[in-house]
Amino acid sequence: MGASMRSNHEALEATAPTDAGYPALLATEKANAAKRIEQMSAVKTQIYAVLTPAQIKQIPAVIAADKAKWQQRHENPAPASTPSTPATSS
Repeated sequence: MGASMRSNHEALEATAPTDAGYPALLATEKANAAKRIEQMSAVKTQIYAVLTPAQIKQIPAVIAADKAKWQQRHENPAPASTPSTPATSS
């Protein structure tokens, strides 16, 4: 399913809105988005069903911490590593 979703998304990105096939690609993309939302909702429901009330109360803090880490990584990316120069012997 993921490969066909990706394939449709790439086709939609590469297709001009004036193309005759664009409406069908767009409709498929919308249906795929709805499927992803339904899947994520089902997973979230399953997760919440096994959490204690105390764990559920911690979720906003965990999400905020993850968001802060993500923002920090993207605002201050690690410098790219450069290949080391081989040592030469004399």
